[in-house]
Amino acid sequence: MPTFDPTKPATNSPVASAELRNQLNALNDRLTALEALVTGVFSNANSVDTLTATFANPPTTANLEAIRSKLNELISALYN
Repeated sequence: MPTFDPTKPATNSPVASAELRNQLNALNDRLTALEALVTGVFSNANSVDTLTATFANPPTTANLEAIRSKLNELISALYN
């Protein structure tokens, strides 16, 4: 697998197709890995259902606990 080198091509150097191809392939590999990571995160987040609760005005302790619980569920899903 090619490794991206931000110093290539050097300033004012002649163009070498193999060098540019390796750079582009390395960037493509990074983008593909990033895409897989983002897809995994969103898949986990999709497992969290929406919060369907009616809140009192002013909110009660139980209302706030429901929000905290749902937020913790989302954070846990994003970490996995």
